[in-house]
Amino acid sequence: MKLEQPSERVMSVFRSAAPGGPEALERKMFGQPCAFVHGNMFMGVCEDLFWVRLGPAHRADAVAAGAEPFSPLGRTMREYVTLPPSVLVDPDATRSWVDRAYAYACTLPPKEPKPRARGAATRKS
Repeated sequence: MKLEQPSERVMSVFRSAAPGGPEALERKMFGQPCAFVHGNMFMGVCEDLFWVRLGPAHRADAVAAGAEPFSPLGRTMREYVTLPPSVLVDPDATRSWVDRAYAYACTLPPKEPKPRARGAATRKS
C-alpha cells in the first residue's frame, strides 16, 4: 500500500515545528518526512497526520488533549501519537509537543547506523 504525500499545510507545520541544530536530522521513512535525534525518530508526518514520540506521562497528557495512537498502515506504534488538528493550528502548542518529543528522544540510547547490505543501491535525497 502506497502512502499519500502530506499536504502543504501539514508540511508547513512540520517545517515550522522542527527543532534546528546539528543533532536534529530530517530524513524519510516510508517516503514520509520524519525527524531524528541520535538515530531515534521523534516526530514526523504520515499522509496528513502529524505525530510525535512521547514518554508515558506526556503520552497520557496528549491523549487527554485529543491525541490518538499513531497507527500507520494499521499497526499501532506504542510510543507515538498523532496530534489533533486543534493543536496543529496553534504553533506554540505544536512546538510544545515537539519539544517534549525531542527531549524524550534525547533520553533514549543512541542508535548506531545499520550497515548497508553489500550491493545495496544508494539513493540521494
